[in-house]
Amino acid sequence: MMIVRYYFRKYRIQIYGFLILLFATSLQCTLLNYFRIINIKPDIMLATLVMFSFFYSLRCSLIFSLLIGIFRDVLGFLPFGFNTIICVLWVILAREIFQRLSIEDKLIRCITLFIIIVLNNLTLNCFMFIINKPIPTGILLKVIFLESLFTLPLSLMIYKIFIFLLNPVKSPSINRL
Repeated sequence: MMIVRYYFRKYRIQIYGFLILLFATSLQCTLLNYFRIINIKPDIMLATLVMFSFFYSLRCSLIFSLLIGIFRDVLGFLPFGFNTIICVLWVILAREIFQRLSIEDKLIRCITLFIIIVLNNLTLNCFMFIINKPIPTGILLKVIFLESLFTLPLSLMIYKIFIFLLNPVKSPSINRL
């Protein structure tokens, strides 16, 4: 029992991260399908991935990006491996931004997330154009900006979950009396 407690304390942050990852992927695949507006839903997995890169080390973020990328490849319609490569590139970009800028404010994190989601949508749609499945321009602009705007409120909730799990409030001690 002591060994389990030791490893839970040692890897608590990674365990919580993996649970958040499972929750985000299940939410993306099930519940958010009922809340589509104009056939657009928020990209919770990408928001979770960017939050991973803000809070975790590069190694841990890359492992989680590989998991999210493989999961998106299995469920997606693009060639296998494309989403995995894109997710790894977004983690590296977010880590570079995080190291070069002081990102302690929620507003700056949201703007960074918005930019990464817009770039992700542009990249995916450019690749769709390359494989000869283009999306009309009017619909493309709606998809790019509405999906990014839909993701921002949910990313704030994910941010608060990360803060709660990584920095738990310590309960007051009774021994102070």
